[in-house]
Amino acid sequence: MTAAALAAALAAVLIAAAGGRAHAGQPPSISPKANYIERCGGCHGVDGRSVAALVPDLKHTAGYFLCDEEARAYVARLPNVAFSQINDADLAAMLNFVVLDLGARDGPPQPGAAAPRPYTAAEVGRLRRTALTIPDLKAYRQRIVGRLVARCAAPDRLLTDYQGPPTPSP
Repeated sequence: MTAAALAAALAAVLIAAAGGRAHAGQPPSISPKANYIERCGGCHGVDGRSVAALVPDLKHTAGYFLCDEEARAYVARLPNVAFSQINDADLAAMLNFVVLDLGARDGPPQPGAAAPRPYTAAEVGRLRRTALTIPDLKAYRQRIVGRLVARCAAPDRLLTDYQGPPTPSP
């Protein structure tokens, strides 16, 4: 099978998986779960449980990032998210799958807490234009997670479940 035939067959499978036909001139939109598995599942695990200390688990934890505006922005501004080659609407749908379904918070919601607000395409478009480029992403994540544990009843394991790459030496 030639590369072109293989690409055409893959496109047909993706269109069928999306439940419809691609619009002329636009790449097919696939389901948020399929986008996650294709783009994130290799490292974060297809079920949201990573096997490496260098990659955070998402299962039952990613949803905590919605309870704080800076943490919410952090998710969409992560370099691998912000620089993703999918459009804003598909990226918002994938992020909503990650934080609301795959990463739904473990345990009951906080008393009086509002339902988590899903990402919108407009919000994702705005946030991804300011992708994180800080040199110590690990320390930044630790600060955000510390706030989630203190303010949002996030489990303490979020502080230790991800060792991240080594902090660069000065």
